[in-house]
Amino acid sequence: MSQKAYKKHLKITWSKPYEKSSEGAITSVVEDIKVTFIKGGTLLMPQEDVEVLTSFRYDHNGKSKTAIRKVYGDEVSVYQKMVKDYGSNEREMFMKKFAHAKAKFNYEYGEIFKRASSNRFFDEIYNQGMNPEKFKKQTNVDGSVLFREIKGDRKLSLDKAIEYAKQLKCDPVDLLFEKQMCSLWGQVDLFGMNTLDEDYFPGQIMPNKEEMVECPRDIFRAGITAIRINSIGSHLHGHYAYYYKKDVADNSLNDRLCVVGTVHDDFEQYGLNTHRYWFGIFKVEKGVQKLINPEPEAEKKVLITGPFDFVAPVAAVVRPSAMKRDYDYYESMNAAKELFVHQAKLQEMNFKLSQMLREQKYKEEIKSDYFQKEKSKIEQQAIKEMENKLLKYIQDIKKENDKIPEHLKKKLAWVENQKINML
Repeated sequence: MSQKAYKKHLKITWSKPYEKSSEGAITSVVEDIKVTFIKGGTLLMPQEDVEVLTSFRYDHNGKSKTAIRKVYGDEVSVYQKMVKDYGSNEREMFMKKFAHAKAKFNYEYGEIFKRASSNRFFDEIYNQGMNPEKFKKQTNVDGSVLFREIKGDRKLSLDKAIEYAKQLKCDPVDLLFEKQMCSLWGQVDLFGMNTLDEDYFPGQIMPNKEEMVECPRDIFRAGITAIRINSIGSHLHGHYAYYYKKDVADNSLNDRLCVVGTVHDDFEQYGLNTHRYWFGIFKVEKGVQKLINPEPEAEKKVLITGPFDFVAPVAAVVRPSAMKRDYDYYESMNAAKELFVHQAKLQEMNFKLSQMLREQKYKEEIKSDYFQKEKSKIEQQAIKEMENKLLKYIQDIKKENDKIPEHLKKKLAWVENQKINML
């Protein structure tokens, strides 16, 4: 295949076609979707091809049968074709599987900072309930340019990404770069014992089927991985713990959340050096390494005692929903300028109020100490004036707060909750 042919191509075949039926029209439903990324192209022009196998279940003369369609081609052509072809439920299934397959492919091939394909732009347009034609009218952008950008024939520039992001109420980074992803390989229960292939104690990490999850950009670096805290009743339940892999036991990580490893002696006779993994607060007491349960309500306080083969620091514990962009996010982005103006004004007024309260407290001290002796009418009047001034200023703050529209008040509360949830 020539370099030019690799630029855009799409091939649709049936590895298992429908069988002809004597009953006329065939009704089918999507049973399964498999997405596979394939390294292709040439050395000078590498190409990421995608294969999508869709299994359709249908009734054939009273018997359940399966047909399989294969769609193969470049990433953009395949993705946009499938999104348009599938119904809403199948489309959601496909998009999740496509995102996971792509993240795993990039992870395995070491694609750390990867430029986003035009599919990210395509998705954001549809996320806003628009199609390319409506978006063209909203932005007044040249139609031929826009459609080339959506098809991936023309890369988005930084200026264009910023311009489009304002219309789409998203972060320009979402249009320019793929999300940072990492492997989530295990889960941990901080309360009780679990039995899978073997017994897993509280705090011991149980391996599960590997999946790719989003990693916050500010903590991402090569070698980061994650586990899920699956401990109902714990304040950490449902959170992801991201940690940096290490192969040494560093005592300087004292009092920090860590993932530690102990040698699995059961396999030593076979010459295998395997590990058991644990999650908790690493502590060194009188030269002894310990792992403390981060859940204060758990019965088992000390999860395991060292020495540990390695100690890896946890970079962050994050609730997955805190990384998702929901309706409130887009609405707050749309009202950001107005929101920040109100926030700045209220902050300034609250600072001035604190100064007035300090002054009032000082006056009250004078009142209790000096006026009991001197009964000064002048100072008494000064305190009265200060009290009136303070009451009026508090009323002004309430009036200013009442000026904020209700939808912005909700955004203010939502923003503060996100800050708290990220701690």
